[in-house]
Amino acid sequence: TGLAGFWGNKGGVCVRFSVRGCSVCCVNSHLAAHDGGYEERVQQYNTILHTTAFPHTPPTTSILYHDYVFWMGDLNFRLDPCISAEEINTRVRKGDIAGLYKLDELNKAQTDRDAFEPLIEAPITFPPTYKYKEKTIAEYDLNRR
Repeated sequence: TGLAGFWGNKGGVCVRFSVRGCSVCCVNSHLAAHDGGYEERVQQYNTILHTTAFPHTPPTTSILYHDYVFWMGDLNFRLDPCISAEEINTRVRKGDIAGLYKLDELNKAQTDRDAFEPLIEAPITFPPTYKYKEKTIAEYDLNRR
């Protein structure tokens, strides 16, 4: 899904298998980065979803036709660009994880049915983990959101 589909810097890989009669598909993807890249991330998800085919394994010929799908990787979804790094930091200190989750682009993509809609994400109960200042384990670098 990289530059015009020719540059291999972004994309996905799938592995599928069967365990005791249950079909499992594992997808690992690296989607577009940076604030403002929401639409590109959605497009890349949909490209991976709709172009990945397993034509010789009916009835599991597509990713979502499996009994279990695990989609992981560097999805690069961000918090809505309307919120500043300082505001994110303030909300994290107050423990407002639920409030930040409402501004999460992956949550938006699922709610708006743009991407990942049929999949379920475990509840997020921890603060954002990116990006800390060097040599710290909890002090955010406010140059990055």
